[in-house]
Amino acid sequence: MASALVYGSFYGRGNVGDELMAAALRGMFEPRGVDLKFVDSLRGTEVATADAVIIGGGSFLFAKPDMDEFARKLLLEHHRPVFYLGVGLETDIHEDHRKLIGIARALITRSAADNIPDADWARRAHSLPDLSYSLPQVSALRDEMSEQSLLVIPNVEVIPTHVDPHWMHVGWERFKDEFAQFLDDLIDRANVNPTFLLMCKNSRQDDRWAAHELIARMRHRSTEFNIVQGHNDCLGMTSFISGFKVVMTQRYHGIVLAQMSAVPHVSLDHHDKLKTVWPRKGVSLPYHGATKTQFLEAYKLAKAMPREQVQISKSLYDDVAVATVTIIEQERNMRVKQVRSSP
Repeated sequence: MASALVYGSFYGRGNVGDELMAAALRGMFEPRGVDLKFVDSLRGTEVATADAVIIGGGSFLFAKPDMDEFARKLLLEHHRPVFYLGVGLETDIHEDHRKLIGIARALITRSAADNIPDADWARRAHSLPDLSYSLPQVSALRDEMSEQSLLVIPNVEVIPTHVDPHWMHVGWERFKDEFAQFLDDLIDRANVNPTFLLMCKNSRQDDRWAAHELIARMRHRSTEFNIVQGHNDCLGMTSFISGFKVVMTQRYHGIVLAQMSAVPHVSLDHHDKLKTVWPRKGVSLPYHGATKTQFLEAYKLAKAMPREQVQISKSLYDDVAVATVTIIEQERNMRVKQVRSSP
């Protein structure tokens, strides 16, 4: 069996979006005879024993990849093939990633072609909707959801620490005030009690902290609001989300899951990856500066939208997997022949 290292920034750290990506990669490669090992650093000793390196995940290419000199040498000198699969190209790209992309055997991006800032990369990249669309998902639309139900997906990453710049503190405080007023207004006007879905939980990041700060800022604050911890099963997540009328999300994969669940969404954009996600069947609203009135208008607009499920042909992901596995196996066989023919 061939083997590949999958390098990303948050695999195994309780982030639903990253674990859905991991599940998608397993579904694409393990049935085709490629054993995957997910790592958060590239060590030359591991690269040397693997048949390929897959760099996959979200918007982490701005950061210097964690790899030692032995791993760098093996990859840049073409001793092991490198594939970029499902990455976002919305941010600046670190020079080390630029070098690896330059020799990569494939660059498959979740960014739409017209949102790739580098013209050379846009010409060689292949745009493919998020890998999570390849996973099993809810197939039947539910009709028993509450007409007024609202699912809120907060994001702990927008909460500043005391060492972060002042503008982050201003943005978060304003957002809490305006969003709390919006939630209170829904309760007053239509008796809509929000449910909070948490998509990240580890020792340093917990979306519950963001949910609690929003609830604490409300006039109708209560310990009775439903707060649900998300899990990594795409079918289970889409089945749960499909019971809501509207999703308001600060997380990229909240958009993806809402669209897979046929639930209109409002994305609260704090990052370009939320602004540029495709395909899109929802409403986009900036995180910075949005008011209670804008939240309410966006909610009403989404609520009036038809329930349309975004489905991407699984054959697109199968084609990527088959082409990648073919290259991995060809190069593995060549190395085996070289070893056998060496004196």
